[in-house]
Amino acid sequence: MSPVSEFVYRIPGKPGSSRPGAHRSNARGPGLAFANYVRLIDQPDPRRLDLRASIRSVNRDWLVRATRQQSATVIQAIVDVSASMSFGSPVSKLDVAADFMESLGHSAFGYGDALGMVAFDHEPREDLTLTARTGRGVGMIMADILRSHSSAAQSKNNATPMQPQSLNASAFQVSHGASMVFLLSDFHWPLEYLEDTLDLLSHVTVIPIVIWDKNETQPPAAGRWLRTRDSESGKQHNLLMRKSTIRQWQENVSQKRTAINTLFAAHAITPLYMEAGFDAEHLTRYFLETAL
Repeated sequence: MSPVSEFVYRIPGKPGSSRPGAHRSNARGPGLAFANYVRLIDQPDPRRLDLRASIRSVNRDWLVRATRQQSATVIQAIVDVSASMSFGSPVSKLDVAADFMESLGHSAFGYGDALGMVAFDHEPREDLTLTARTGRGVGMIMADILRSHSSAAQSKNNATPMQPQSLNASAFQVSHGASMVFLLSDFHWPLEYLEDTLDLLSHVTVIPIVIWDKNETQPPAAGRWLRTRDSESGKQHNLLMRKSTIRQWQENVSQKRTAINTLFAAHAITPLYMEAGFDAEHLTRYFLETAL
């Protein structure tokens, strides 16, 4: 087995967890970040005694330096497992989501963070949900769950269109205690569904992962007949790929991208697009370049 790629992420602000980790926090504890001075009697640690501050003290108290520790936090992922996520070649979009979850699990373990996952299609999928936990193999377990579901969904080939209530229920489930929520989907459903979801998650950092397949965004050559099937509705169509059809295809993709970007920009969120499979370096660049 090839080693799992990890990526660097960062949490804006300061999580308040008392559990040690790798993020800046407001929790008091051993660390290098100075918090304030406290009396030696309140924090009996002579190693942190500050003589200069003690001499300047109005009450002539012995003062020690109190510091903030680095803390761990909770990362959650909301995964769209509706019918359109089973589309893709050579791997489905759901398999790309599985690759992401496996990498996220390894990355979160390195930071000391707990990782949880919820899934939805036309309803919240409790059978594909794992509560937040820590461990080296957590991401691998989540990836295996998604890959198994992807194989089963492709073999059944049945449409399970996404419903807004299921998305909101999943968002509510992860809205408590998490500092960052990854939202994985192709967003091939009405984007107005997202408004209530983003309101529910307004107090956490939301990272939308837009997973598209090249066969969706790049039309085939002109002059060919193309038989298509809508993954969400199950409806089939025959298309003759004229030049006008290709232009319309490209315009639709551009309009969808613009609509996604505009909606998230209204909430000060920058989506990340995965259109060529999972790439850990792409994730790292996103966090380094995006102002969170």
